[in-house]
Amino acid sequence: TAVINTTACGVIETARTHRRRIGAVYAGRNGILGALREELIDTGKESAKTIAALRHTPSGAFGSCRYKLKDPAVDNTQYERLLAVFQAHDIGYFLYNGGGDSADTCLKVAQLARDHGYPLQAIHLPKTVDNDLPFTDCCPGFGSVAKYVAVSMREAAFDVQSMAKTSTKVFVLEVMGRHAGWITAAVGMAEDAATPIPLVLLFPEVAFDEAKFLAAVDAKVKRFGYCCVGVSEGLLNAEGQLMAEAGTRDGLMTGLCDRTGWPVRWVRMAIEVAVVATGWLMGGNFGPGISVGALALPSTATGVTIEANYIGTNAASLSLGNTQGG
Repeated sequence: TAVINTTACGVIETARTHRRRIGAVYAGRNGILGALREELIDTGKESAKTIAALRHTPSGAFGSCRYKLKDPAVDNTQYERLLAVFQAHDIGYFLYNGGGDSADTCLKVAQLARDHGYPLQAIHLPKTVDNDLPFTDCCPGFGSVAKYVAVSMREAAFDVQSMAKTSTKVFVLEVMGRHAGWITAAVGMAEDAATPIPLVLLFPEVAFDEAKFLAAVDAKVKRFGYCCVGVSEGLLNAEGQLMAEAGTRDGLMTGLCDRTGWPVRWVRMAIEVAVVATGWLMGGNFGPGISVGALALPSTATGVTIEANYIGTNAASLSLGNTQGG
């Protein structure tokens, strides 16, 4: 959406109305990386019309990054570099546009200036879809994603409803938000009095209860013929583990294990043998190394990666995980 660019527009336009106090306004290319690399965009070279257009321009016009400054006690070189760039360009105001990590970067820059006696105003511009910034009631960016997930769920629900008699009856939409359930709650806006949709929402603040969840889905399907589920990426199980990291495996592996009754290592070995046999029948190379890779490694918890030329002359990458993996 245009949220990040809209804030940048506000900063630049406001600075232009105070030219006696603020000279050049630079935008760091790709966030803090632009400051570290001295890749600065002089916004003064852009017309008022171009800057105003930022209000309606999606994404980040100046680029962005996911980069956290290191602990200055461990590595102070980045901070020394920032200070040198600030001094070279007479930077007196540092405004950083983003979420929690950006706030952390802004704090570290403020501390850097204070410790070196450099006159700098470091100001964080709150911006995150998660809506989880402290002391921020409704963070810019959340409204955009709230509308997006609500519309996406409503459209998906219409599709599932139209095919539920003979096809998919349950649709699951996983949304962002980390440990805050605001985006998951926004999925609930997909339905209203005029458009009832059978929804089940799973929040990161509420531990997942498999029995209750399955019962709720089953009840919705029996009543409406289908069910839509909105789930947070930060959903936790009863032990406090992230569901995404609770030993899950891919659908093929779990399906084969259920059908055969074999443990994962034997199912994986069977798959490896089938791949090797297929490659050999198609004219591929076969040797001791491949035999070991297909027969020995799948039954151990080694977690190695083998590069093999199984299928003719084409290279295939075979990733062998541990016995708990998929």
